[in-house]
Amino acid sequence: MTINTKKAHTNQQINSIILYDNKYLEYLFFKIKGLYEYLQLLGSGGTTTFNVNTKTFSNIEIIMPELKIIAKYHQIVKPIFRKIELNYSQIQTLTKTRDALLPKLMSGQIRVKE
Repeated sequence: MTINTKKAHTNQQINSIILYDNKYLEYLFFKIKGLYEYLQLLGSGGTTTFNVNTKTFSNIEIIMPELKIIAKYHQIVKPIFRKIELNYSQIQTLTKTRDALLPKLMSGQIRVKE
């Protein structure tokens, strides 16, 4: 399961939930993540890869707490999500930097002063 913040296309084997109001984002992420074993039972396929058809997926009911409870929940969780996003972005930057520098270091094209 993932949160996609960019426009994307999926095929018929990927179920998507499109939120029109992001105030439920973090709550729904963890709620659905908590349904993993249930989704596995609903799906068909092997033990590591399973597929829940669109009809079955769209019939799953999710209980939503009152908006004020979700708001309190998000006050706690939202900063954690933002930190995760920032860390992910930094990891991507560091990975690109490593991938650019490592071949140059290995070939002797650049050196590190002691």
